[in-house]
Amino acid sequence: MKNKTAVFVCLFVLIAAVIAVYASSLKGVFLYDDETQIVSNPYIKSFKNIPVIFATGFNRLDKTGGNYYRPLLEVSYVPDHFLWGKDPRGYHITNILFHLGSVIALFLLVRRFFGDTALAFFTALFLGVHPLYTSAVTYIAGRADTMVICFALLSLYFIERYMEVSPRPRYYFLGLSAGFYFLALLTKEFALLLTIVVFGCTAYAFFVRATPDNRHRWISLSLCLGMCAFVYVVMRAYALQGIMTTQYNIAAQAGYGVCVLTALKSLLVYLRILAMPYDLHFERTIPLATSFSLPIAASLVIMVLGAVYVWKKRRLKDPVSFGLAWFMITFFPVSNIIIPLNAFIAENWIQIPALGIFLAASAMLLKVGRRSLSALLIILIVYYGWGTIQRNREYYDAVTFYTSAIRYEPRGVKLFNNLGVVYEGRNDMARAQEMYDKAYAIDPNHVQTINNLANVYSSRGDYARAITLYEKALAINPDDIVFLNNLGVAYIRQGDRQNALKCWEKSLALRQDQPAIRQYVNWNQ
Repeated sequence: MKNKTAVFVCLFVLIAAVIAVYASSLKGVFLYDDETQIVSNPYIKSFKNIPVIFATGFNRLDKTGGNYYRPLLEVSYVPDHFLWGKDPRGYHITNILFHLGSVIALFLLVRRFFGDTALAFFTALFLGVHPLYTSAVTYIAGRADTMVICFALLSLYFIERYMEVSPRPRYYFLGLSAGFYFLALLTKEFALLLTIVVFGCTAYAFFVRATPDNRHRWISLSLCLGMCAFVYVVMRAYALQGIMTTQYNIAAQAGYGVCVLTALKSLLVYLRILAMPYDLHFERTIPLATSFSLPIAASLVIMVLGAVYVWKKRRLKDPVSFGLAWFMITFFPVSNIIIPLNAFIAENWIQIPALGIFLAASAMLLKVGRRSLSALLIILIVYYGWGTIQRNREYYDAVTFYTSAIRYEPRGVKLFNNLGVVYEGRNDMARAQEMYDKAYAIDPNHVQTINNLANVYSSRGDYARAITLYEKALAINPDDIVFLNNLGVAYIRQGDRQNALKCWEKSLALRQDQPAIRQYVNWNQ
């Protein structure tokens, strides 16, 4: 009875802590990709569009959608829009609920696997209050990260239930684990990693430790999850007309050696962020590493020592070893060492690997002294919780959000461009142009900035400069209908009807369902 009471108390405190640190996030506004994915997304406005969402990728919304296929993320916005419209508070509530699901799932998983309620409580509490997760909870479009964490942890929990000793296999746990795994896949591609982990565990179980009964269960689990992964890959290939679009993976252009060295360099940055998350921001960058250096050597030593410790403890249920192994296994897919990605560092990439660090840190502190060091754990959690509350405030206002990030990334082209969009939306054209000019100075080939700067000139009647910039944008992206339409508007305002019609007719040839553009053509023929 006491054990059940302890569990309920822990769950109550976890829920209360998450609500306490994220209640202030309800004041947050739509920011960054929220505009594309939610505010101006016509597909989330009706449940009838759900089949279209599953049959296509994010590149349906705009050309920056890349090779993302995350239909469940987009579908989660449909009931939000139905209930809340364009009120961001409802979307924030949904994000908090998914984060609560992740915290509870981690608590249940760690407690069942290690049989230690205190260890499970502190590990889950780190997840619940650490500021790193504001980009998944407070940032509405970051929901994919907290959803995939929630579904993946639930899948692992039911895997553990399926593998536990019982007279006969409980296949409903296998079904639940596969179901949540498939939901994780449909939320974010990172969930494919779980299949690799399960296959590795199967090989280990088959050849090292498992009984004949457990070997059978591991094999059935691998086949089940492998089938889910196969179905997902087929769906993704159909939706995107291909499995991978390499043009969005900038790391592929840097060379493998640079990717490896930069990955090792980024490891120290990630570990520092986990320990001292004082400078969290979007569009984080890292200078490429082209030669061996002291930070890279330090990262290599950390990885080797961690691997040696994991190997020595491989036959024991040691939470420190498990935590380190989890971190290393889940870090490699986002390190650019295995697969080239669209950046060299991103704070949200470390959110799943961080769970291993939380487990290892909690275990080490509790192992030394549960009474004395529990106080230190509590101090750390209060520190991180307060950091989360402070970080939430940056999401209250778009200008504050972008200017805060620019402090750390003074060459963040997208940050300056987006800040210009905010000022333009407030009809402060002078500041909008100032931000666009700064973005353009940093990267003269950033097409969104070129288009936005051209819009400013067009609105002021400087059609010659606007046309020059639109044509430059089209030289980079020749089939972008937005640039074509804007160029047509500039031409018609300048009195050049012939060139305007050429732009609009080409735009209609690329995409027929543009009634406003078709009307412009009819008016000017």
